[in-house]
Amino acid sequence: MVATVRWRRLVGIVTACVVGIKAVENVRLRWKREKELSRAIERYGALDSMAMIGADGSSARHTRHSAVVIGAGVAGITSAYELARQGYSVLVLDAAAKVSSECSAAPAGGMQKMNPNVDSSMFLAVLKSFLPRWSSLFRWRSGSHEQDEDHGNPEDRPRQNSRMIARQNESVNVASAGADQQKMVKRERGGEEAFQFFRISLWNTLTDVHFLRWFVWYAYSSVIEDACVREYRQRHMLAFTCWAIDDLISLMKHSHFGTIARKAGLVQTGALKLLDDPEEFQALLDRKAENKPIGWSDARDMEPTELIDRAKLFSMEPWLARSRHARHLVGAIFQTQAASANCESLTEEVAKIAVKKHGVQIELNTHVTGFREENSTIVAIETSRGEILVDENVSVVVCAGSWTPVLLRKLNLFVPLYPLKGYNIVMNSARYKAHDVPKRIIADKWTYATHFHNELRVTSIGELNGWCTDPDPNTVRSVRSQATALFPELATPLAESSKVVCGLRPFVFDGVMLTGKVRPFENLYVNAGPGFNGWKCASGAAKLLAASVMGNAPSSIPIPRDFDAAIFDPNGRIVYSRWWCWLASLWSAQ
Repeated sequence: MVATVRWRRLVGIVTACVVGIKAVENVRLRWKREKELSRAIERYGALDSMAMIGADGSSARHTRHSAVVIGAGVAGITSAYELARQGYSVLVLDAAAKVSSECSAAPAGGMQKMNPNVDSSMFLAVLKSFLPRWSSLFRWRSGSHEQDEDHGNPEDRPRQNSRMIARQNESVNVASAGADQQKMVKRERGGEEAFQFFRISLWNTLTDVHFLRWFVWYAYSSVIEDACVREYRQRHMLAFTCWAIDDLISLMKHSHFGTIARKAGLVQTGALKLLDDPEEFQALLDRKAENKPIGWSDARDMEPTELIDRAKLFSMEPWLARSRHARHLVGAIFQTQAASANCESLTEEVAKIAVKKHGVQIELNTHVTGFREENSTIVAIETSRGEILVDENVSVVVCAGSWTPVLLRKLNLFVPLYPLKGYNIVMNSARYKAHDVPKRIIADKWTYATHFHNELRVTSIGELNGWCTDPDPNTVRSVRSQATALFPELATPLAESSKVVCGLRPFVFDGVMLTGKVRPFENLYVNAGPGFNGWKCASGAAKLLAASVMGNAPSSIPIPRDFDAAIFDPNGRIVYSRWWCWLASLWSAQ
């Protein structure tokens, strides 16, 4: 009995210490942010834009439908562009000093028609990052009979499970982080220290009530939810992804005389997934002989593919023969039509066109600090530079990426989205010859590399660390080390002088975007997520958003019937939760 009492006291003391430390940290961060907002007001003055604010501060009459878009990343800019094309008068607000300044500046740029599966295997990879020492306890067998048929060796299942997330775009590598995979790689590399993709800050996550609730929803969607429901949602998400990529490529190539494609460095030379396992390569050869599809992974993949051997791989990408991994490579899976482009450049160019051609106004250095609502209608947007009065005829569109939950929490709304931080090394390649850099997207077990214009991007890491945008020095060293292993002849700039860009990718719990009207509010809309697909869905998502804002009005937006747009509806996923939001506002520094 005495031992029980002492144990309870110890738990109470530890809990009190954690709460106290977290409270002090939150006060410090809020004080710092308030000082930054004060400086912004002094430096940039009060906001005076758009016809929504009259000279006396009263709401003005509108000659056109109006919309306020919060966020000047790729989602916000494409949404503003599409709304303006439909005749809306659009104002864009962003806290940064330039458009495309955070997550939209970080993608490697891949645009493959692929989706990761949000299922038990992916959840297992996340769980292993929490408990790496006991990861062997979390092996379970996939229930897919097709997987048993195609990959019948039981000893291969841990590694096969780790491949369930498609290695598409920069965040795709996270599923390879299991301890079993790392031990296997260490043996194959002769004792070389294993690289850990998926990283987590236990302090910033387990002490964050938003993360805990998001993780419960994520666990339910991945493990408990009916498999048929999950299958339906992911199948239609893939169909949407394919359409959205085609739409984005069409926007770049055929709009405004191809200016966007040139500025963004669009290339459609394909993508290579490097293979270093002879058994895996032989299994793929067997599948090819049986006329079975060959994809990058067990995720959903609609890209045309070919299996190429080592000799052809080195002829296609000569620099790979000089890679430190060259002696292990046995071939590659070649996606013949995959595209890539620079998301940051695309966003900047679309923003210029939206301003010059369609009259969109963009106000930067403007922090949105809150909202006022009356009778389920947003009537004012509070910013660091003043208040913007709106009414039921003004659509408020939140495209704030990973910051969407922080903003909508002010309206007592829980948004099941959490930031997944990625690391991107950006290197100027102007002085290097063509045979020293990739002609195609390159992905191995750890990194994802693209090259366009005179810029090489090497991306890796999926990090759960709250809303911290600062790169971790240890992680940066790890990413640089992997980049130099892939590109040894570029070791000096990659390891020393090249900048590292971090982006917080908005990871929606079920892997499906949140796009559409947010109930119970009459004039509130959202366009965020899904995280893994990144920017390649931006143009398609903007069209869905514009169609939702227009409601039953006549629309020239061609939405195909190949997918069920209802899966993107935020209602039922974004939920009104007053007391939880109050608790989160006290607990979280954001």
